[in-house]
Parts: sequence; C-alpha cells; structure tokens
Amino acid sequence: MPSYKYGGRQFQIQSNLVTASTTANATVGVFNYLPAVLANQAIDYAAETIKSATLVFVSSLASSATTGNSVIIAATQYNSAGSSVASAALYNQGLASVAALTPLDVSTKLNTWVLNPGDSVVLMVNTNTVGIPASFPNFTLSGTIDSVTAA
Repeated sequence: MPSYKYGGRQFQIQSNLVTASTTANATVGVFNYLPAVLANQAIDYAAETIKSATLVFVSSLASSATTGNSVIIAATQYNSAGSSVASAALYNQGLASVAALTPLDVSTKLNTWVLNPGDSVVLMVNTNTVGIPASFPNFTLSGTIDSVTAA
C-alpha cells in the first residue's frame, strides 16, 4: 500500500458536455495544480506526480468498433507558460464499451506526469468523425497526487 507525504491529495475534473458539437476537439474540464502546504503552513514547491487515476462515465457507453465513429477521451498537461508537457488518450470508444459508474483505471497513463506549480491538466473529447454526439455521456476523471512513492 502506498504511503503519502501529504495524505494523497485528491483532484477531480468533471466534463461539461451540454450539447452535441460539430467540432473535432472540445475541452471539457481543467484541473489547475497548486503546491502542497506543509504542517507549518509553508508552501512546498516540490513537484508531485499523479499516483492513481480513474475515469467514470455517468451512463453506459457502447463500443463503436463496428461503426468507426469513435470518441476519444484525452488529457493534456500544460506548464505555467502554456506549453504542452504531456498527453495521453484515456479512453477510446472504438476499442471498448463501458458500463455506467464503472471506474476505468487510467493510472498507468498518467503516473509518469510530474506536476509543478502553475501546471494544468486539461480534459478533452476528440472525435474522428463529424463531431461529438449528443448522446455522449458526461464523465469524471478522479486522481490522487503526491510526492512520495510506494512504501
């Protein structure tokens, strides 16, 4: 079981899909990383990593492997200067279906990301077709960040 220097701080990014979109890429949520505060109220500017992360959809999503109209959930890390640092595809509808409220472990896709003060994690929906369907469900990316690895 991992041990955490700060108790494993949590973050969540909830998507905000309100209607169908004809855009190929849509930013649906952002997490702005702030440094940890030590017990003596001093700010610890040490970089932290994402230790665990899950993606949860509010309703079931069928695979689009036979139609080819897939939607991809991706995350990109930007530094304080606005430059892209890392990115990862978290879910590809063309590869698998997912049941409602069933956590998909995406830890291995994000646990190499090193977060520094001022960094942002941006959650996006991408499509290889004409747009994001109106029926595409909202989802939440939840994670734990800390600077200490496993015990």
